[in-house]
Amino acid sequence: MPHNQAQRKTFNVQFIGNPEADNLPDPPYPVTGYGEGRRFLGQKGVLTNSSGNATFTFITTKRVPRVQVVTATATNQRTGDTSEFSRAKTVS
Repeated sequence: MPHNQAQRKTFNVQFIGNPEADNLPDPPYPVTGYGEGRRFLGQKGVLTNSSGNATFTFITTKRVPRVQVVTATATNQRTGDTSEFSRAKTVS
């Protein structure tokens, strides 16, 4: 395999619900739009392609009220490294 081509990787993507996105007070703190972990909604194993991209669908069995937000983290199943929380997406 050429050294510039990424290997396929498997991640455990965990989804978390929150009443709102990271909304810190006005200056000196910016509103980041990222979430935090309040209520675990579920997880899904995801395999990337050789470019490091993946497409998948996740459906939770837990009720998430409208206007709440969902964030996610991704943990590399081989190394155990975990991402920061993703940007929050509002439930519509």
